[in-house]
Amino acid sequence: MPKSLYDNSDITQNSKQLDVLKKNFPNCFDKNGNFISHKMEEIVGNVGLELSKESYALNWLGKSYARLLANENPRTLLKEDKEHNAKEAHKNSQNLLIKGDNLEVLKHLSNAYSESIKMIYIDPPYNTGGDGFVYNDDRKFSKEELSKLAGIDLDEAKRILEFTSSKSNSHSAWLTFMYPRLYVARELLREDGVIFISIDDNEVAQLKLLCDEVFGEENFVANVVWERAFSPKNDAKFFSESHDYILVYAKSITELKLDKLDRTEEANNRYKNYDNDSRGLWISDNLTVKTYSEKYDYSITVPSGRMVNPAEGRCWSINKDKFQALVEDNRIWFGKEGDNVPRLKRFLSEVQQGMVPMTLWKHKDVGHNQEGRQELKALFNDKGYFDGPKPLRLMKQIFKLSSLNKDDLILDFFAGSGTTAHAVMALNAEDGGNRKFITVQIPEKTDEKSEAYKAGYNSIFDITKARIEKASEQLGDTSGFKIYETTAMFE
Repeated sequence: MPKSLYDNSDITQNSKQLDVLKKNFPNCFDKNGNFISHKMEEIVGNVGLELSKESYALNWLGKSYARLLANENPRTLLKEDKEHNAKEAHKNSQNLLIKGDNLEVLKHLSNAYSESIKMIYIDPPYNTGGDGFVYNDDRKFSKEELSKLAGIDLDEAKRILEFTSSKSNSHSAWLTFMYPRLYVARELLREDGVIFISIDDNEVAQLKLLCDEVFGEENFVANVVWERAFSPKNDAKFFSESHDYILVYAKSITELKLDKLDRTEEANNRYKNYDNDSRGLWISDNLTVKTYSEKYDYSITVPSGRMVNPAEGRCWSINKDKFQALVEDNRIWFGKEGDNVPRLKRFLSEVQQGMVPMTLWKHKDVGHNQEGRQELKALFNDKGYFDGPKPLRLMKQIFKLSSLNKDDLILDFFAGSGTTAHAVMALNAEDGGNRKFITVQIPEKTDEKSEAYKAGYNSIFDITKARIEKASEQLGDTSGFKIYETTAMFE
């Protein structure tokens, strides 16, 4: 039998070919950069070749349909809101607010904004059941049409159509909903781009595997735990949940640059100057390591005359000569009485002017859900028209880490209350930047019994639009925004 067209041994011999494949098919590589041939065959379609190996993969009912949706041409047109866009405040704006199904919008954006987005933040439906996520697809395929288009049997086509034509909050439905959106979103990211995705416990495992599939395992950056709440809920059945997750993926891990966080006063306060060193504040650091080497296992006589050795199984991190040089440079601390195990002095003046972010984000540093709600209420006369808006401080930290230049483009295609657009304008107001936002929101109806509906906000989109307008006025932002919406091709 002939060797597979995508055989790993051939491809890895050609670095240019490998680079092209990594750029366009990151899901065909594992986290170590090894090519997985059968995943390529899945994408381009089975051409009658037998697979010589089995490999770990994410599969679900509807995956074939999700691929079909990802590659299907848009079924709508984009129509501008001419009355709004003609206003002086908006007519020259590069900011966009788009009303419609975000999959359709993403496909429209892929023409004008391919590989143009520096950072994407999304807060998609969490699929919690009840009033949470439901999949309700208005595409009208027969089971015969779907079977032919997706290359699946009639029974599978029938089962897929059952959850796409009625309300469903299964994992399969959620994955089918998310896959094409992430797939197209990846194409919008620049090579140095990054995406942050908020999610909860219910779908974080599935989302991680899905992002590995779409972005490639090697482009995983972090799974951040955000402390979104700080008060326990005593009516919780087992545990009072106080966190969400934020998954971070790069378009290309080799091109990604993340900034460090500003040093905090708390971090700087750890530095002291017990010996009045002319080089200023310092902190002492352990001089031993667990990786044992006989060469680095030696006795040290401290100033008091006591002899010390590393703990059993450990050794010093430097050799004798280096240690002596540090002593002569007054970079070793033996304690105020000269009797302690030696430690290395690290000076504040010499440390990097920034802090590597941890994956645990405390509410005191980046805000919490109640803070986000209060920020929204402050714009709407103390009315809370939207549940669970993200706090601006959370977005500020994400922006900081994303290494945004002052003219970069940020996308949020689950706009919700409009926090991302608000945060972009707030950051521009702080540093004089000219960053642009693209936000997308489906005109999901508000409950007729809700305060939002009673106040004239008939859809979530109306709240998004109002927040951007009110935040812009509050900040003195004059960049404006244009409005477009998806419409049927033939009306």
